[in-house]
Amino acid sequence: MSDISKINVDGIDYDVKDEVARNKSNIAVSQNATVLPSDSNLNNITDVGFYTYSAASSTTIANSPKGSTQSSLIVLPRLSGNSKTNKIQIIITAENNIYVRHLMDGTWYNWTECSLPVVTSNDNGKILKVVNGVWTAVAE
Repeated sequence: MSDISKINVDGIDYDVKDEVARNKSNIAVSQNATVLPSDSNLNNITDVGFYTYSAASSTTIANSPKGSTQSSLIVLPRLSGNSKTNKIQIIITAENNIYVRHLMDGTWYNWTECSLPVVTSNDNGKILKVVNGVWTAVAE
């Protein structure tokens, strides 16, 4: 399992673990994510929580990342409290692609794909490190 704890979206650095820790009282982990219906608009999904949408409805979901298929959506508050104008959305697709964007003072920023290298059992014991601008599995 990969550990993505720090991300940069549109030049703003986020520590995902810190965001979750600071806002854990606002996040209710549930086995049953809210299923988004067809024709949902992700710009309107600002309540903190866990959501999902099917492959069949993915073509009608507005403001999703390009090529997004069956996906899980996590909405976290950004800055203090549970303000409707400052949020982070994280999408994990069925193909294990990860996209992140943020809502800042009522403005949604573009989706950023957070890609990781493909790793195999040959990479056991290695860490992920950025080498020449690309994530790479390297020996410690």
